Amino acid sequence: MKKRIVTIAIAVMSAAVSAGAQNEAFGWMCQENDPVASAMAGASLASSSNIVYSAFHNPAAIPFAPDRLGAGASYSMTGNGSGLVGAGAGFKVGKRVGLTVAGNYNMGAEYDVFDEYGNRNGSFKTSSMLFSAGLGIKIIDMLSVGANFKYAVERLQPDDNPGAFAADVYAMFKWNVLGVSAGVSNLGTDVRDLGGNKFSLPSSGHVAVNYAQDVAAKHYVEAEIDADCYFSGRFAMALGAQYGFNDMVFVRAGYRYGGKSVIPSYASAGLGVKFFGVHLDASYLFASEVLKNAFSVGLSYTF
Repeated sequence: MKKRIVTIAIAVMSAAVSAGAQNEAFGWMCQENDPVASAMAGASLASSSNIVYSAFHNPAAIPFAPDRLGAGASYSMTGNGSGLVGAGAGFKVGKRVGLTVAGNYNMGAEYDVFDEYGNRNGSFKTSSMLFSAGLGIKIIDMLSVGANFKYAVERLQPDDNPGAFAADVYAMFKWNVLGVSAGVSNLGTDVRDLGGNKFSLPSSGHVAVNYAQDVAAKHYVEAEIDADCYFSGRFAMALGAQYGFNDMVFVRAGYRYGGKSVIPSYASAGLGVKFFGVHLDASYLFASEVLKNAFSVGLSYTF
């Protein structure tokens, strides 16, 4: 087989979701699929108001959710034109058990391929996929635990399709209007390239505090702060809030400090509408050289 030579660097997804440390890979696993959470700068770990993408967030939140079922799909476009298609569902079984499943497909950069003589031999489009399934169980009325099990695969070259298994483990405490959650995410196997080199996943520990309350008959407010400590030594923090009127119109905003972690710093804003259980949500990211002009839209149904 003729040796392929890549003429441009394989920027597999965008620089926004590349790993922040040289010994890390699959940084895109931290990319947000949910336009609701994206509009709040990703601050969603301790929230039980939206369970559609719990397989990418915290399955321990499902038993506390007001809805019995949530399912939806989303589309996101990064600042450099890469697209992400995602879908997810969360379901409460009785009052103490929650099930969730989700998946996404990330359309990455495209590059020309040349043979050893310098002749163009077509092109190749990079991509990645992530599948996740989770379970949440309420142990006592105020405490639940949950776990997600994931498989991630990435296509960098025609002959290179590295994959990895990973898991998230969380606990959540819910008392009245206050929710607190802690756990670890993306604990998993190493990623190996064609040369046999090993890279770790972007594993991290999370802590989050959420406040959510109905104010009077038609007003709802929610605010959350998340802290994210990556095992590579990086640190990130997100603060997000949303306001809902008459359970029909929602306004959201947030800010994430990313530092040198896999997701850079950015600000976010978004809107949502709900009618007979059907949700239409959108988010927009700004105040970031890497993520500027990134947006996400999603359609979901809950009851």
